Amino acid sequence: MSTETASDSATVIPVADPNRIVTITLKASEAYILRYIAAILGDTNTDKEERKSLIKHCGATPEDMTRIHHKIYGAEMGWNHNWDE
Repeated sequence: MSTETASDSATVIPVADPNRIVTITLKASEAYILRYIAAILGDTNTDKEERKSLIKHCGATPEDMTRIHHKIYGAEMGWNHNWDE
């Protein structure tokens, strides 16, 4: 029987160039959910341990999550802004 815990397997190690562009097709309802998750994780006004743990285990920062939120929202709105600038 495996003794692996969720936190043991939560770290993602990229197997290819982490700066490559990845295109994902989502329904608007799926993008809406992801956008709000990113916004909540990027909220530095919330000092919850759960939020900090999620960000830490995926190797992100609040700024990364805010940028992801903006990218998804911009795509939903049809804006052609480069949020990585």
